[in-house]
Amino acid sequence: MKHLKNNFRKSLAFTLATALTISIFQFLGVQTPGALAASLTKDFSIGPGVAGGASTSRFFAAPAGVRVAAKVTYRRDGATDIPITIEIEDPDGHIAATIDKTASGVEQNVTLNASSSARGCNPPWKVRVKGRNGQTPPAKVSGNITFSFTDPGATVSGPSQAFGVTQGNTVPRGIADFTSPGNVKITATWNSPVINSGGVDPAGLKLTFRLLQGNTVRAQSTGYAHNALLGNANPKMTINYGVTSANISAGGDWKLIVVGSPNGDASDVKFTISFTSKCQ
Repeated sequence: MKHLKNNFRKSLAFTLATALTISIFQFLGVQTPGALAASLTKDFSIGPGVAGGASTSRFFAAPAGVRVAAKVTYRRDGATDIPITIEIEDPDGHIAATIDKTASGVEQNVTLNASSSARGCNPPWKVRVKGRNGQTPPAKVSGNITFSFTDPGATVSGPSQAFGVTQGNTVPRGIADFTSPGNVKITATWNSPVINSGGVDPAGLKLTFRLLQGNTVRAQSTGYAHNALLGNANPKMTINYGVTSANISAGGDWKLIVVGSPNGDASDVKFTISFTSKCQ
């Protein structure tokens, strides 16, 4: 029995520590720790009889604000070593990293690293392999490019300042505009009237949240609060929406519209927005 109690205490302590860590990130509105994003590998070749001849570029999308890396593996045909230049070009068209190497008959590789860009996904990053001084190599140089970056993880904003939603009325709330493609998740908590014999749902009131860009409803959800008195009350109000490059190009202010319940007033309404930058 003592062993079970100790295990329970350890489990409880771990759970509380995890919850506290997540809460701190949410309170501060910062990014939660991310994981290494899946890398992407593309082949390349330059030289006689190859499209482009002297130079070739491969294109890779990455979210805004992440450091990127390109591992380039290369080898030449023929008997003569060939000088080449490898470059990373950022989405603004600036050379973010460059290195000169010499391709031999033995496969080699080199990794270039570049600082983050404020522009995400489109336009993409470019990794370029070319003959030194722009000259077409006398023989083919080929290999592959592996592009990678660290997933920034979700940026959590909230909980928002508390507000009330009276019976049957709507309340607009401005939110920060989304400036790059990614996945949005919106949840909320609120308080409902005290349960009595007047037919009030014991799980509390349902509210409807609508996510708008300009005057266009992009997503909506009707459900119970995430702090509903009955923890198993479903569905919980949760909006999930994928912001696309087309959304960003369309422009228009993003906002929330909260629609009150026909059964009573909701108080202490607070919403939390989680955004994970992703290239579509």
